[in-house]
Amino acid sequence: MAQVRDSLDQPWKGVNLGGWLLLEPGPSYPLFMQHPLKDKSEARCEWDIMKGLAAKMGKMGAAEVVRSHRETHTTKADFQRVRSCGLNSVRLPFGYWVVTEPRPKEPYVGPALDYIDRAVSWAEEFNLQIVLDLHGCPGGESPEAPCGRRQRPESRWHWSHWDFQASLKVLQILAQRYAQRSCVTGIAVCNEPSGEVPAKALISYYSKAVDVIRKAGMDAQRVAVVLPVFQRPEGEEGFIQKWAKSTKGKHRNVCFDVHCYHCFENQFHGKTFAEQLRAVEANTEMFKLYPMVAGEWSLGLGQATWCTCGDLDEDTVLSIFGVQQQEAFKGASHGSFFWNWKEDPDNKEWHFQHAWDLGLFSRSPLPLPPWDRQGEDPLEELLHPSPEDPVVYYGDVVYLRVFHGRYIEVQGKAAGALVVKVDCNWSDKGEWQAGAADLFPAIVQILNQELCKQHRASIEFSFCPSGEGDAGLKDLSDPCWSAESMQSHCACRVLANHSSAQEKAKRPVRHRDILRIRARSGSFLAVPRDAASGALALAQVEQVTATRSKTCKEADFEVILHESNVLKHRGLAPAPQVVRTREKMGFLELGQDKVWGPLKACPLESPIALLQNRRWPRYFFSRATATTLDADEDEMGIRARWADFGDWQAFAVERPLELQRRVALGNFAVEEAPRRRQRGPMKVATDCEMPGALKRKAVELESAPDE
Repeated sequence: MAQVRDSLDQPWKGVNLGGWLLLEPGPSYPLFMQHPLKDKSEARCEWDIMKGLAAKMGKMGAAEVVRSHRETHTTKADFQRVRSCGLNSVRLPFGYWVVTEPRPKEPYVGPALDYIDRAVSWAEEFNLQIVLDLHGCPGGESPEAPCGRRQRPESRWHWSHWDFQASLKVLQILAQRYAQRSCVTGIAVCNEPSGEVPAKALISYYSKAVDVIRKAGMDAQRVAVVLPVFQRPEGEEGFIQKWAKSTKGKHRNVCFDVHCYHCFENQFHGKTFAEQLRAVEANTEMFKLYPMVAGEWSLGLGQATWCTCGDLDEDTVLSIFGVQQQEAFKGASHGSFFWNWKEDPDNKEWHFQHAWDLGLFSRSPLPLPPWDRQGEDPLEELLHPSPEDPVVYYGDVVYLRVFHGRYIEVQGKAAGALVVKVDCNWSDKGEWQAGAADLFPAIVQILNQELCKQHRASIEFSFCPSGEGDAGLKDLSDPCWSAESMQSHCACRVLANHSSAQEKAKRPVRHRDILRIRARSGSFLAVPRDAASGALALAQVEQVTATRSKTCKEADFEVILHESNVLKHRGLAPAPQVVRTREKMGFLELGQDKVWGPLKACPLESPIALLQNRRWPRYFFSRATATTLDADEDEMGIRARWADFGDWQAFAVERPLELQRRVALGNFAVEEAPRRRQRGPMKVATDCEMPGALKRKAVELESAPDE
């Protein structure tokens, strides 16, 4: 049987009212700041803040704090302004304790159904649709804060703690109470359930929930049932196929809730700005295939975005990203909801009102250039332009970015021995200190300039030929270097390159070159060998360090490129995942393209051959230990542990921003500058009709094949 893709006549274009009826640190601002825990730290979830309040002022005092928050945090005026912003709906997150009383020994305050009653009435008054979102279920659908209680270690929570029967009872109460309210056009059965919940158990709960809601009076012609698909091990498509196979098409007007965040996990921290926009583009295709709602989205972006967007200012980047997402959501059968209506005022990426006032949703979407996934994406050059000469030469200042968006850094100077730790803690080049000078112009500006200089110095590198530690290079440890600004240095380097003598001395870094990676302090990256045996210690995690020695062979690396024989500026292109096994290590002799020993991470006979099927362009292979430099997804530091070429071992090589050309948005199309909106009298739109009957689109999804 197949699943039908139903859609709404008027898909939801709305905003979340998070932080009102389920407390979270950002959305509930300023409640958590006003009531720190006993140790002065900020609570991380409703459970913790309620425990803290009860300990300080007793249960009655804690209940009064919550009551006051619920009375003032979100009011009728908020619903009026939601409508004035051109939105047609709201998503209302709440904990089960707002519907029924809390379970024994739980610190929540409830029931408080009158607040949901108010929200529904206000939605009706201002012609808004409302989706009732059971955000926190009895027992918790995960060990995370959004369900009300953050539990650490996560193993304290087990999926069996989620009380499915009690959750169904809550949904029944809601459906019966609001079945006749025409503005209620959706009901979500939970929020962000843990991926640890078995698919069979989750599908069973979802199917029963749909049945309970329909029997309680919310029919499929008017109310959509929202089924979250969040961080499923089988992926969105795999889960939907399992759902279709299990339910055999019996349920209509259900939609799958996906949360489109681009700022969590290494997957998104490592994406360039161009890759972020391509990810949005990919979502467009997903929305066309399945009945879906983007239940949460924001303007938050991963770390690498901010060093791969050229000279674009922050608001322009956020504006481009926001409108591209909005364009993608137009294809969603059930629409989208921004997270969140209210936030800490400093977090405009998550604060709809602040972003709206800044005009971040008002520009036209960019027409992205076509790309066949072969070679480098042309969007990279448009958003992260190369210098006039993109080639990286020996002696050039470069920055080395790892797969999760941070830059390699060397702090301090090595004194002969391998003693300096090489790390990757920061995702910027030092610009982050500049803004604080507004507070204390005299002192802070001086301190910040020095911090910025020190930070930037720690992440600046250059390449030099093996055995020629100082050949053709400025003495990076010379005090004169520190006195120069980077802009002046880069300008001098560009001018110097015009001389005939310098032109003859310039030598590009090429594929298979043997080179050294020199820090600005004058030390070289090196991979230590086991002192006793003179060989790589297989049982030891090899931490890359630094040395001042100009003859140390442990500082020799072979640069491995793909797509080009010459090293050039810019970031990484997308690559397929490599399934790797870390049980054993293989050794590679690059000169002969042979593998010594088991190399389970490489599906081909030679890792060099593996590169032909990848688009990660830059690796640094240690000649002394026959391993490739890599970064870890969980721990800081740079290591050299395996001989394969995986995505976690690829490096982006970037030239200084001062040398890069300006981003020209006019190369996309005629652009409108974001219009800054000013707060003014709020007007209520009255000419928009409520959604009518559902449109049925005969787009069927094939069930997964029988196992």
